[in-house]
Amino acid sequence: MQNLKALIYVSTAAEHIQAMDVARIIERSEENNKRSGVCGMLLYSKGQFMQCIEGTTMGVEHTLGKILQSCLHHSVVELFKGEVTERRFSSWDWAYYSGSTKQFSSPEIQYFLESRACTDPVQKKHIEQSILTTFWQGSADSNHFWTSR
Repeated sequence: MQNLKALIYVSTAAEHIQAMDVARIIERSEENNKRSGVCGMLLYSKGQFMQCIEGTTMGVEHTLGKILQSCLHHSVVELFKGEVTERRFSSWDWAYYSGSTKQFSSPEIQYFLESRACTDPVQKKHIEQSILTTFWQGSADSNHFWTSR
């Protein structure tokens, strides 16, 4: 069995990014990630991206290389990179928040991100969920959660 790796980063969207661009990014990411054997979650909120990628070391590193070359964002900051014992995501999930519009890939992802009370002690152990929910809830609660400039 191959070792699994997770990567979480945050970045600032390029100034020209529109809702349609984010939809294309989500669609392209899903296709590319299937080919690379990675899964995870992409969040977009108020001009900021956060992404969690899980997979083999080679798959995660390959995907990171493509991310770093993209002109759709800048100021990429890695928040977490390390081995994990299991995949937190089994597919490609996403959430979008801009103005008063919120969209989720599924009701489970909405609950995952917006549930303020985590009663499952196993979930509390996952650093990925902690980082992702802090980003999502912080960006929904304020005008500026993260600035990487």
